[in-house]
Amino acid sequence: MVDGTTSDSSWNSVWAFCTLQASKGLPAFSVYAASKAALRAFVRSWSVDLKGRNIRDNVVAPDTVVTPAYEQLLTDEQIAGSTQQAVAAALGRVGTPDEIATTAREQSRRSARVPKP
Repeated sequence: MVDGTTSDSSWNSVWAFCTLQASKGLPAFSVYAASKAALRAFVRSWSVDLKGRNIRDNVVAPDTVVTPAYEQLLTDEQIAGSTQQAVAAALGRVGTPDEIATTAREQSRRSARVPKP
């Protein structure tokens, strides 16, 4: 919930965690990809809805990140395939939850110092 009680000099942030799979598509993950695409669209709409209220909305959309849930849902063969695809990503490997959290935290700190135009 956003209450809009911020002063002109302070900023709040809303963070949503998505995935590149919302754009790429992955066999057997249509519902997952669709729900993440909906989340991304929802946050884009917040940009308009929250305009002028000093609230930043952010979407973090990493590529493959192996989490405990990921390991429970996929077979070893599927994980190997995703890992192989991740080699083509910017890092050349899968990401970790800690990397995503650290990146979001640091971006939040930086953006808190720079007001939106």
